[in-house]
Formats: sequence, structure tokens, C-alpha cells
Amino acid sequence: MTSPASYPRVQFRELRSAWLWKNRGVVTAMALLTVGVLGATTAASAMWGPDFAATWYAIGALTGGFTVLVGAMLTVALLTHDAQALHQLRGAWGEENTTDELRRAQNRKLIWGWVDGVGLQRGDLDHFVVTRRGGLVVLDSKFRTDPNLTLTEQLAKDASRVRLRAEGVATTVLGGRVWGRRRASGRSVQVRAAVVVWGALQHEIVEVEDHHGVAVLPGRQLCSWLATLDGDVVTEGVALETLKGLHEFRLSARS
Repeated sequence: MTSPASYPRVQFRELRSAWLWKNRGVVTAMALLTVGVLGATTAASAMWGPDFAATWYAIGALTGGFTVLVGAMLTVALLTHDAQALHQLRGAWGEENTTDELRRAQNRKLIWGWVDGVGLQRGDLDHFVVTRRGGLVVLDSKFRTDPNLTLTEQLAKDASRVRLRAEGVATTVLGGRVWGRRRASGRSVQVRAAVVVWGALQHEIVEVEDHHGVAVLPGRQLCSWLATLDGDVVTEGVALETLKGLHEFRLSARS
């Protein structure tokens, strides 16, 4: 099942659309300039250039490259003038990087699956993961370019709040069907919380840190951390039921 665009990615697109509309005069001028340059180039090539297929391929490549360049220039202008857009874009990068790592973890059979962007009344849960031997894990992705180790404590506090929300979602989704059901060991399925850090800050975190039961780890170590989770086995039946419930919860929340 295709995951929806992440919350920060949606926010970034909305901010970009608003900025482009606000600066529609500049955008229109750049669009007209692009059309004029490419039109003149095409006309000149048709009149005086050799009638080779390679010429038209070159014109096509020029058109595509110039269009991408103009789009990049507009994006840079947006990020320069709108700090909130930059913040949301970094958030999107963090969540998308974590999703890539979760695909690796699934291929290595460390997890059964996951659901991205489980919406709540305030914000959302970035990634709700159903592991094979580590219970349920909620991941909060962060992209930080300022390598400041004092930030990890604040990240852990944020994750603690996320964990409480995740436990509430698990109770709502699973209810009496699975959540809280006692196993032979006498324990119920556990919900863990972790902050997955990307950007410059991740290189300052030498090893996984524990802050009041919340793991703070660099993104590059996510798969290896998931591999260390042991003792809280999730059967395939429970995993499928949980993932189905989370998908339904996400759809109902979005609607």
C-alpha cells in the first residue's frame, strides 16, 4: 500500500503554493522568460541548425534542464524568505529517510511492517512500526543541521509525548481484540518510543542514548537498533491485525 505524503511534506507544498501565488508577478516573468529563451533556441535550430535527430534531442534536454533550473531557483528563493517552509522541508527529509530505513528493516525481516503519518487531533505519529521481536515501536523523525548535543534531551521529551499518544492509538485500534491480551509470559505487547535523528546532529550521537525510556539514535543506526529489540514477540496474526487497524484508523482520521 502506497503511503500518503508526510505531514511536513504536505505543509511544505501548501507553503510553496501560497508563496508562489503571493509572488505570482515574479513567477510569471520567469515563466515568460523561459518560454522566450527556449522558443528562440528552437526556432534558431530549426532554421540554421543541422536537421539531425541529435539536434532535437539536445533541444529537449535543454528545455528540461532550463525548466528544472528555474524551478530550483524559485525553491531556493522560497527557502531563503520563509523559515517555516525550510523547517517543514527538513521534517519531510527526516521522515522520508526513516521510511527508506524501514524498507531495509522489512527486507531483513526485522519488522512486519509500518504505517506512516497516523493523524491525531494535534499533529501525527510519524511512523508506527510493528516489529517481529520488539513489540510496537513509534518513531519520531527529526532533521537537525545544528550539531548541538543539548538538543537530544528536548528530542526525548518530544518522543515521550509521542509515546503516550501512540499508546492511546494502540488502545483505540486494538481494543480488547489484541491490546492488553496476556501471553504465556504474562506480559502484554509493549509500545516503545524512539527519536530518529538525521542531519548534522546525527553525526554527534556516537551511540544510542536512552532518555527516560526513550531511545535517541542516529538515522544510520535504525536498522541495527531494531535488530537489538528482543523478547516481545509479535505473531504474524497480531501483526496483520494491527497493521490493518492502523491503516483504517489513519484513513478515518484523515477523512
